[in-house]
Amino acid sequence: MRIRPYNMIETLERHMPMAINEATKITETLKESLASIAQYRQFLNWMSADFELYLQDYDKDLTIYFPGGAICIQQKENIQSDFINFEIHISSKHKKTFDSHKSRVLLVLNHFKFFCQ
Repeated sequence: MRIRPYNMIETLERHMPMAINEATKITETLKESLASIAQYRQFLNWMSADFELYLQDYDKDLTIYFPGGAICIQQKENIQSDFINFEIHISSKHKKTFDSHKSRVLLVLNHFKFFCQ
């Protein structure tokens, strides 16, 4: 009797096709605004604190890296507005991770907006 060698990649492809396929990437952009630059900087601080265990980059406002994806918060040009407009880009290779991080970002954002009232 011949034993077939264990092939981990074949097993992963069969059970988790989304995790293996590099082309599959889930992304979403949330457009938000806050009343002042001070509130925007404070929001970045809150996000940084909530995701403190992940690698972070402050090169373009704030980017938080997690396995298989990232959260990028960038301020947008304010041409005719007194508000600070910004975008939150969430991307992930895995649906479960994407949903988890998106709900966490929305929770922090809603809590921050309630706090600033």
